[in-house]
Amino acid sequence: MAPPALVVQDLQKGYALGESRVDVLHGVSFSLAAGELVAVMGPSGVGKSTLLACIAGIEPAERGTITVAGQSLVGLSDDARAVLRRRHIGVVYQFFNLIGNLTVRENVGIPYLIDGQYPDEGAVSALLDRVGMTRRAGHLPSELSGGEMQLVSIARALVRRPALVLADEPTGNVNVETGR
Repeated sequence: MAPPALVVQDLQKGYALGESRVDVLHGVSFSLAAGELVAVMGPSGVGKSTLLACIAGIEPAERGTITVAGQSLVGLSDDARAVLRRRHIGVVYQFFNLIGNLTVRENVGIPYLIDGQYPDEGAVSALLDRVGMTRRAGHLPSELSGGEMQLVSIARALVRRPALVLADEPTGNVNVETGR
């Protein structure tokens, strides 16, 4: 039996707000099997994005444990969390985070370069085709619509076949059919 893709146990996180404190995550615990799809829903401000940032290792949790693809994030340095993220976690950001002076193709291939590897051009091409962006591969982000930028962000998150994909409102800028 394969280990879970993600295990979160007693996750707690809060923020200082002036002289007061806002607790956002209160003992969150769950696990996800490989291939499982889960949606976290709720009104603005309840901690959805904070939860994703902690799981991705972008923000450290205050208490609790997070294990991705069998590796614990607890005690990892910022650099070690970044390596884990780029090798095992695909992140689709709500606001794209594309690099403005790189083409669509280069933006999708950037996870390889960040990890010191040459991009797998076959994987990049396959994902551009899958999200319907092959014809826009040579364009810069400034030449794309919001929905097209979101599709590039999705392709970039999937290109290295990560064990875990985290998506913060991944289809908010695309039409319903494409979002499916």
